[in-house]
Amino acid sequence: MTMDFRDRLAMFGNGFPDHEINDRTMKITFKLSADELGDEEFAEFEEPHDKEFTLGFTWEVCGSCDGKGSYVNPSIDAHGITESEMEEWDYDEEERYFSGGYDVTCEECKGRRVSPKVTNDNSPGYRLWCSAIENHAELVREREHEIRYGY
Repeated sequence: MTMDFRDRLAMFGNGFPDHEINDRTMKITFKLSADELGDEEFAEFEEPHDKEFTLGFTWEVCGSCDGKGSYVNPSIDAHGITESEMEEWDYDEEERYFSGGYDVTCEECKGRRVSPKVTNDNSPGYRLWCSAIENHAELVREREHEIRYGY
């Protein structure tokens, strides 16, 4: 069985490199170490210290919580609730579920209801940002595979 997206976010994060957001200037600043810059495509950054990048961004409605800032705790309904399971609940449990009583803060937007979408300026920094997210996604796929097989 595949992992629920909410569990995946809580366990692995969204893949963004560590970054700081400046709402006033609409810029994201992030650093990558020399080890992370080892890719041949970015050979121009051979300095042994961290390299800082700044990118523009726009806000978009969070895709994980649909702009609500929270969602139902995945331990309650990770793979859906069947009709027979719902029938076992008493009125208070059902009311709590539908009124948001089991909700937790969204792991992606941290309750903000929006997530940054980096602007494609075709710079080395943008390519590194995308590369970091792709690398993270590959690591998540590998780890999920290991979890499925008991490792």
